[in-house]
Amino acid sequence: MADSALERLAYCGNSYQLFGVEEQRLVGGRADGLRVLEVKNGRGLQLSILLDRGCGIARLSYKGINCSFLSASGLRHPAYFEYQQGGFLRNFHAGFLTNSGIFNVGVDGEDDGEELFLHGDLDNTPATSFSHDIVTDDDGKSFIEIKATIPVERIGYHKVVLKRTFRVALEDDYFTIHDHFTNTGSTTCPMMLLYHMNMGYPLLDQDAQLFINSSSIKPRTELAAGETEKWAEILPPTPNYPERCYYHDFAKRADATAAIYQPKHDIGLAISFDNAQLPYFCEWKQYGYRDYTLGLEPGNSHCDGRAKMRADGTLQFLEPQESKDYDIKVTLFSGKERFAQLQQSVTAGEHKLEPLE
Repeated sequence: MADSALERLAYCGNSYQLFGVEEQRLVGGRADGLRVLEVKNGRGLQLSILLDRGCGIARLSYKGINCSFLSASGLRHPAYFEYQQGGFLRNFHAGFLTNSGIFNVGVDGEDDGEELFLHGDLDNTPATSFSHDIVTDDDGKSFIEIKATIPVERIGYHKVVLKRTFRVALEDDYFTIHDHFTNTGSTTCPMMLLYHMNMGYPLLDQDAQLFINSSSIKPRTELAAGETEKWAEILPPTPNYPERCYYHDFAKRADATAAIYQPKHDIGLAISFDNAQLPYFCEWKQYGYRDYTLGLEPGNSHCDGRAKMRADGTLQFLEPQESKDYDIKVTLFSGKERFAQLQQSVTAGEHKLEPLE
């Protein structure tokens, strides 16, 4: 019996019997013409990458069980995006990964004489080129590697190019995202990024267990402040549920981790990152009726907008020709023992609950 993913290809006429990448184009409705890369690793990990939506991830499943949230808006072509107040939400399918940035993350507002809108337009920017291949690392492990180029450039404004690389493991159940941003213009520009990752049913329900190895937690609003001690509580769908957001601080841990485990289906998902590289993390609790999702969102920016970050001296910038890199790892797993091992390996001790400022 073949041991490695590549050895198993001897049993197949086409590699997509087991694993691979299939380019698709959606037909009908507001999704018409949307380019999708359907990716599977042959072990039960499957994801849909939207080439025309900043290479976000629409669907994520593990062993046939859905893990991501798809909003009532459904998938939409970026042609329907309106760069104005409310435009982002009208085109917000959520999916497993929505990209927020580059020139604003968070709320609408004004900064440096410029009107800004919710979460920017990176997620509605198409890739101009992409490629995929099977690669092997120095340890002999094989991966599906997908590379895409996403230019966020226009005349008379900032110009930045994102080169995104996905690596999907073939002998394990994880994938990584490596983002390389380069300022290709002549202006110093804001560099704001939030990986808006959205858990969905049936991975997410009231029986799911949440673990985040942060050292302190701060509510974003007065409503959230009244329930800070319930930050890990997961409710059933609740009509007219107002969102609660909490900012987690990891004290620059290299093994910052947020994980969710679903005992009914015995599967879990863990997001890991270097908190020195991505110093902000927002937990978005939205347990509304048909809006049922939990956002676990690392980034280099919080959700209170560019003006506040500039005023606080925390806004990151890209100088002309400067580049910056960011990395995320998403691991899928089975077994409550794996969840317990994960908690033990990256435990942070007691959480300090911070007051609302």
